[in-house]
Amino acid sequence: QDGWAAVNALTTNYAAKFNQKFPAAMPTSYCGYPKDTVVNNVRYYSFSGDQTMTTLVDPSDAVLGLTGLSFNGEANDGLVSPCSSRLGAVIRDNYKMNHMDSVNQVFGIVSLLDTNPLTVYRNQVNRLKGQSL
Repeated sequence: QDGWAAVNALTTNYAAKFNQKFPAAMPTSYCGYPKDTVVNNVRYYSFSGDQTMTTLVDPSDAVLGLTGLSFNGEANDGLVSPCSSRLGAVIRDNYKMNHMDSVNQVFGIVSLLDTNPLTVYRNQVNRLKGQSL
């Protein structure tokens, strides 16, 4: 395990190089929507949130509130902007979730004012099942 390589893989420069190397289902411009959502018989989907602070009792919200300041007012989930999250068919990019909420962390504490992330994943499983995937 290389912790520094893992952190480096999350940088804007690394992501840009990765996206150039693997452009499948990517938009052609920042904040655009992808033209192709199926590439080489692979269906691509994405969803994201646009809030950093979603509940006062989640300890990760304070950290994501701080990291979100680096976006200079652009909507973000504390680590990624909705514009940067668009890959393939965009299910939705404005859930009231931060980055940790979208993976149902910490301890499953999420906003009570929007869709629960478990529901988002359940809906995706049903979407794929409906497509016989």
